[in-house]
Amino acid sequence: METIRWSKNFETGHPIVDGQHKNLFCLINNLRLETSENHNKILLPQTVERLSDYIENHFRTEEDLMIATIYPGYTTHKQEYEKLKEQTIKLIQLFKMDKVD
Repeated sequence: METIRWSKNFETGHPIVDGQHKNLFCLINNLRLETSENHNKILLPQTVERLSDYIENHFRTEEDLMIATIYPGYTTHKQEYEKLKEQTIKLIQLFKMDKVD
């Protein structure tokens, strides 16, 4: 399965945000590996939880930065984050009920 690779094109210029984005790439790649057919899926639930927690922390970091810098697009970003959080929660619930491959 192909991994996603970090590129300088993704850089925001903020070291904390860029570091978190790089870590998200690693977590996503780990998830992809653990969902591959040939991989032992014992660690999969832990990886899903770790990814979910990390995303929540990352969104909080970005929201705090947007508030601190009085970012004009904050409201729109906040709405998008909320939608993504809802989707993530639903997917994790389905995963825990063994209804997602």
